[in-house]
Amino acid sequence: MVRITLDLIRKKSEHNESVLSTLEEIALHQLDIEKLEIIGQNCPKLKILLLQNNLIPKIENIRQLKELRYLNLALNLITRIEGLEECEFLDKLDLTANFVVDILSVENLRRNEHLRVIYFTGNPCCDYEGFRLYVVASLPQLQQLDGDTITQTERLRAEQEMRNGLRERIEAQQKAGMEKFNIHREKQRRENEMKRIEQEKKDKQELDKQLEQLDIEEKILLQQYEQERKKGNQFMNVEDNNQNIEKDKDKDKDQLKEKEILNGNDIISVEKEEEDKQQQNKAKSIWSTNPNEELDQIKEDNKQDKQDNNEQKLNEQIKDGDEEDDMPELEKTDIFAYTPEVRLETHRELERKKNEEDVQIKAKKEKQIREEKEKEEKRRRLVKEDGTIIQKNEGQWPFRFYEDHPPGTITLEVKLSKFLDTTLIQSEVNPFHVTLTIKGKVLQLKLPSEVYSDRANATRSEATGVLRIECPKVNPNTSFYGGPDYDPTENMPDPITGKKKPTPLSKRPLAYSTVTGEFGNSSDEIRGRTSKY
Repeated sequence: MVRITLDLIRKKSEHNESVLSTLEEIALHQLDIEKLEIIGQNCPKLKILLLQNNLIPKIENIRQLKELRYLNLALNLITRIEGLEECEFLDKLDLTANFVVDILSVENLRRNEHLRVIYFTGNPCCDYEGFRLYVVASLPQLQQLDGDTITQTERLRAEQEMRNGLRERIEAQQKAGMEKFNIHREKQRRENEMKRIEQEKKDKQELDKQLEQLDIEEKILLQQYEQERKKGNQFMNVEDNNQNIEKDKDKDKDQLKEKEILNGNDIISVEKEEEDKQQQNKAKSIWSTNPNEELDQIKEDNKQDKQDNNEQKLNEQIKDGDEEDDMPELEKTDIFAYTPEVRLETHRELERKKNEEDVQIKAKKEKQIREEKEKEEKRRRLVKEDGTIIQKNEGQWPFRFYEDHPPGTITLEVKLSKFLDTTLIQSEVNPFHVTLTIKGKVLQLKLPSEVYSDRANATRSEATGVLRIECPKVNPNTSFYGGPDYDPTENMPDPITGKKKPTPLSKRPLAYSTVTGEFGNSSDEIRGRTSKY
């Protein structure tokens, strides 16, 4: 139920700087409001009040709105016109698609001398024979009814019909209509009560089934414990085991309670059932320190009597709901068959489905977020549990290694776009690996030799965008090319011609495979994963 509060009114009156004393217009439509309250006391200057598409059953608490000009109550649950006698300046009233059966109550608007326009479209009273003429005759100040202008000829005819007994005919139709309307309302109330009882019974059975499943799981744990104890395994303390089982049961039962609360069911009876079952199971427990068979029997008998009483009560309610033969049968196509209870039940059913969908969507989103977070954590994990470095190239950046170029160093070159901002690149050099974070994506590679991480140097070409990291080796005399005739200057450009000498295959720049985790020459290339570019 949504109630009209001062906070709600202030929220809807931001156009007036949330000042209520001078507020002249407010829209409170489509908020599922079920009672009209506090507006008259707090908004005395109100001229336009929009309350369409709510669940308001009665016009009340607006007598203080002396300056009210326009009141919109379309698509509500109103059955009678009342509470508007003090609204002296009311000019327009919209009661479209309500449940006005008591059309004689329209006479309560005779004191509203400024009333010019009124709408009754979609109300049961519109099917009364002579309805329009009666309203025209009852409200001489009216100028427009249901969007049609009232002519002078129509007004004279209405006055003549009133003298010929139109009011008595309308009253007789209204009496018959009210009887049918009340019968339909009573039937709908009983149907709603039946649905509620059936739903409670169904929820109770489902809850009992799930609690029974918990008991089965508990028995399995007890059997496992007994087997372990018979084998002489004393690794598990009896009291600790009992506490762990009780924690698991409480956790599962809390989940069941949350589910019941989401469904809108009363959880008190469920808690009592769970408490009784818990006491019984505790009394029957194998590890009970002071078993008392007489007390167990009493508790079991009390629980059985309680269940029998509940079943008997439910059966009586269902039986009472089935006794509808004494009520007259009415056609479902009757104009009075659509009652406020029908609309209210439909609204609640839609709201319940919407809440279930919202819960499912929320759970789905939380699951997706959780999975994405786990996936991201797994992807972001850079070190295995045993301390081994995880090699990865998330951005598929082309890269290559050079050794002893310049002499005594290991050089890593990563080909990046020249338009990539250098502030998006973060580098970290460790003695045995190097980690680069480029636009949030990680490139982590093992180094072929131990290096001095504090003496590493990173540069970037302004022309090509290539990132170059030079790391001095801890042992400059070691070489991973393996050839005794290795010449560190062999791959360097000729100082005269500026051209590089051709390099044998065994002496080409090192290439590193993130697939195999091994180094090889640059002919062993897997584009994007291995690294010549």
